[in-house]
Amino acid sequence: MRLTTTLAALTLATADLIGTAGAATAQESSWYSTQFYADDNGAGLAGAQGSVSPAGVQHADLSIWADNTSVSGGVTDSEANWNNG
Repeated sequence: MRLTTTLAALTLATADLIGTAGAATAQESSWYSTQFYADDNGAGLAGAQGSVSPAGVQHADLSIWADNTSVSGGVTDSEANWNNG
């Protein structure tokens, strides 16, 4: 039960991190992908997100793995912004 509760909480937090693609124009583009995996050894979640707009570019990815002994994971985020002023 603890594993299920932990993954449910991490999944909800991940939804905020990854976000959803908004209305795109010819100058904007967003994408995201999430995958959930579970078997007899544990369960995990992996996701990636990226966007391009007139203000800059952004990319993030994450992974979370939980089994009988621990929960582990990592997040990376990179972003470049500019003023087209």
